[in-house]
Amino acid sequence: SITPPGYSESLPPTSPTSRDSPILILPFLCLGSLKAARNQDLLVSISMSALMNCASQDFVPPEGCEYVQCALDDPYTSLSLQRQKAMDLISSTRQDGGVV
Repeated sequence: SITPPGYSESLPPTSPTSRDSPILILPFLCLGSLKAARNQDLLVSISMSALMNCASQDFVPPEGCEYVQCALDDPYTSLSLQRQKAMDLISSTRQDGGVV
C-alpha cells in the first residue's frame, strides 16, 4: 500500500490555526506560505525540520532547517529533476521522524 502510516481518508487535513499557519497534509508533510516559512517561532512550534521552496524566488531558510529549492515555476527547469529533489527531501525527513 502507498498509504503512509498515520493517514486516514476519514480525517481531513488539519486546518491551520491562523491564515499564516501551514496545513498538515500528512503526519510528516505540511503546506504553507512563504510568510510561514520565514517565521522561525512558528516553525519551531510545529517541529518543522525541513523546508522545500517550490518557487524560483530566493529564500534564506531559518538556521537548523534542511532546505531544498524545487523551482517548479521556472520554465527552463527539468520537472523530473525537481520532483526527485522533492521526493528525496520528503523521504529522508520522514525517515528521520521530521516534518517538511
